[in-house]
Amino acid sequence: MLRLLSIIFLISLMAQPACKSPELTIGKWQDGLEIRRLSPGLFIHTSPINLSNGQVFPCNGMIFINQGEAVVFDTPVYEKDTEKLIRWLQDEQQVTIKAIVPTHFHDDCLGGLSIFHEAGVKSYSNRLTYELAKSQAEVLPQTLFDGSYTFQVGRESVECWFPGEAHTKDNIVAWVPSKKVLFGGCMLKAVGAGKGNLADANVGAWSASMEAVKKKYPKLKLAIPGHGDSGGMELLDFTIKLFNDQISAIHQDAKHLCNHQFYGFRRVSAELPIRTISQDSVAGQGLVPQ
Repeated sequence: MLRLLSIIFLISLMAQPACKSPELTIGKWQDGLEIRRLSPGLFIHTSPINLSNGQVFPCNGMIFINQGEAVVFDTPVYEKDTEKLIRWLQDEQQVTIKAIVPTHFHDDCLGGLSIFHEAGVKSYSNRLTYELAKSQAEVLPQTLFDGSYTFQVGRESVECWFPGEAHTKDNIVAWVPSKKVLFGGCMLKAVGAGKGNLADANVGAWSASMEAVKKKYPKLKLAIPGHGDSGGMELLDFTIKLFNDQISAIHQDAKHLCNHQFYGFRRVSAELPIRTISQDSVAGQGLVPQ
């Protein structure tokens, strides 16, 4: 009996490492950088941005690693946090960073671009991102594509695609076919999130652009937003409804004002942005050097 108990105890000790999950989270975003492992080779990096109202907000990016190569989507906002991310990839993961890709022209996508360049990492972006960033950024993406581009990462691939205007005029998404994972960036909202920063948004086109994403990737298993928690197809549905409701509210307000024109109100017509996408902007070919 004693021998049997000893055997059971030894088996339980041997089983513990196998049952225990590997380290899934490194650091805390409140301290500058958090890296979460979603599956082998797939990570979310989260870092803070200090807003003008005094709040600190977490920003997500995606990392895909295969066969010793990595592609990073979006930089941390601040240089010190970007340095931490690069050190983790190069020193701890011992991978070659093949590319850094900002998914639009705001600071929560390309704020740390100069640090990647100093580390010898090439940057790529949608041409629209380069054009919009010229007016505000000191460091710009090095290599441009028109609408879409596919990276080879080890034996796998990652696709970049411009589905249309939404959070900004240039926002792209990234798709990992082998994982069926979508990085939606800031055009994709976490369930329950608000509309966020609309300063450069095309609210009238947002839902249609997200519908295009949903149609292109109907088998997605995981969707990662630019801010907040990941999920599945429900994030796309939530985003579509959020901005469809916004358009409906604008129409209702315009109708309300028009109906009151006989009561001393001036008739007002609401002008909504019109979504136009050329064939080239949806499926651009190849890379064009800066």
